[in-house]
Amino acid sequence: MRVLNCGKWMVCADLEEASQIIRSTINHHFMGSTDWYSNYKQNGLVFEGNRQIAKISYNGRIWPEGSTT
Repeated sequence: MRVLNCGKWMVCADLEEASQIIRSTINHHFMGSTDWYSNYKQNGLVFEGNRQIAKISYNGRIWPEGSTT
């Protein structure tokens, strides 16, 4: 499983870890939501193999693929 974080793919064990990676980056770099979304439109996409399974939003919420954000 991998999550797109500021333009880089990062390996994660599960969706909770993907969420933690995203929030850690946001907190470490003091990013506001505007920074997060405007600089990297695809931030938070989570893939397993070639299939998107979820998206992590700015607040760390996990949105399974097909859910309404």
